[in-house]
Amino acid sequence: MKKYSANKHHTLSELNITPLLDLAFVLLVIFIITTAPAVNDLDISLPEASSGPKERPSKANYVTVDNAGKIFLNTVEMKEEQQCDSFFW
Repeated sequence: MKKYSANKHHTLSELNITPLLDLAFVLLVIFIITTAPAVNDLDISLPEASSGPKERPSKANYVTVDNAGKIFLNTVEMKEEQQCDSFFW
């Protein structure tokens, strides 16, 4: 006379590993969070600013053409045959 049926023994032989995986992932996360990151302390010599002559910032030049066709460079009227190299430097 059997006390247990074959189906009951079959269900006991299977192991549900989902809770085991959950526990493993939780332990992994806790381990990652609590582990101190590896820090490399390096002596670095940073460059310093030179005290030499400072370069002046470039000036913006504005070219304007009015309704009459006159050309202006920084509010100075220019003629077509006039060279304006001196205004840019």
